[in-house]
Amino acid sequence: MATTETTQKDSAIEVKDVTMIFNMASEQLNNLKEYFIKIMRHELFFKEFRALKHISFTVHRGEVVGLVGTNGSGKSTMLKIIAGVLEPSEGECIVRGNIAPLIELGAGFDMELTARENIYLNGSLLGYTKSFIDEHFDEIVEFAELRDFVDMPLKNYSSGMVARIAFAIATITEPDILIVDETLSVGDVFFQEKCERRIQHFIESGDVTVLFVSHSMRQVERICQRAIWIEKGDMRMDGPVKEVCQAYRNQFGGDGASGEDAPISSAKPLPELLAQYVDVDPEDWYLSAVEQAVRQRFMDGRDVNHFGPNDPFKRAQGVCAIARAAGVSIDAPFSDAVASLFCRKAIAWAREHDVVGGNLPDEMFRPTDAATRAEMIQMLFKWQGAPEAPALDDWQDTPSWAQPAVAWAVSSGVVKTDAIRANDVCTKAEAAAMLSRLVD
Repeated sequence: MATTETTQKDSAIEVKDVTMIFNMASEQLNNLKEYFIKIMRHELFFKEFRALKHISFTVHRGEVVGLVGTNGSGKSTMLKIIAGVLEPSEGECIVRGNIAPLIELGAGFDMELTARENIYLNGSLLGYTKSFIDEHFDEIVEFAELRDFVDMPLKNYSSGMVARIAFAIATITEPDILIVDETLSVGDVFFQEKCERRIQHFIESGDVTVLFVSHSMRQVERICQRAIWIEKGDMRMDGPVKEVCQAYRNQFGGDGASGEDAPISSAKPLPELLAQYVDVDPEDWYLSAVEQAVRQRFMDGRDVNHFGPNDPFKRAQGVCAIARAAGVSIDAPFSDAVASLFCRKAIAWAREHDVVGGNLPDEMFRPTDAATRAEMIQMLFKWQGAPEAPALDDWQDTPSWAQPAVAWAVSSGVVKTDAIRANDVCTKAEAAAMLSRLVD
């Protein structure tokens, strides 16, 4: 009996046979009138979706536990149940201690209010008193680095600025339990590092229980001691972080690595390689470019299931891809390039070799911003030593600083048209095609 009581006192979180069921309407209803008519006629039907199925585990005080699994496997649902946002359909979840949930940064903010007013509003939602916020207000603003904008309505903030304020409020005091759901992917690279340092400080104190979700297995292995693998709502494995992460990688076959961690073997045949990337159309124009960029490790996807060829190509990702194509060793997965310290190595190389310059001085190079086609072409142009290029007649919306680069790209076949919309965002597929044509 004494042993049981001791175990309970030592447990921060107990998840007991938890099942979460969502009822999804079998048809789309456009208004309340249609909804009530269907109810009255007994024609409203739902199908059951089990997001979690009989999940059980215990997290002890001071433990750092990672939740891993592919998209849609129920990780965020599990965190919301633990945070008290959702009530489980079956089973129970017992939490001992106060929680700082970093799940949806900015939830509960009023965009019409200023940052100052939202700090007090959001703080009260998290259980902070007005006197506590008064005492820590300057610390919150300093951490968010937004003192000049504190009296500006949040509707004028960028999403990254809102995330800064939200993170600073949620972590202003050391919680008993810290829940982190992909939070380190917000904001610019330098603020992401600042957030990770604060989380590491909580971990090192030994008094904070941490539940951590990330699609980066390296990040999970670096931060966590133990991992729980949930796949399609089922508990697959619970154990030491290295063993669980290796088992998670092994589900993708090959050498046991997957997604952002996996070295892509050139021995794999093309169909097998590209079969991993579910949203790459085998019939589309970028097929061979994607295959080459992935095989040669200039680029890879967010994870093994999503290359995202139509996703915006961030400036930091462009710098890292060019650096790798130039033979620079960047010891970080491509998908982590924006959030990683290793990105600085690529940017430093790019500055040293004048790959990043011209319209992108130090104070304007925002690594997490999407690169335009003109910016991507300009970086490639500078990497090639700013070669001479003929002028073109049809510049459309090309800015003057990029005209020589675009002329070179078109004349050398890096870009396949002279009617390029240079100010449009460059996609991953377009970047892969440019790089592949240049290194052929």
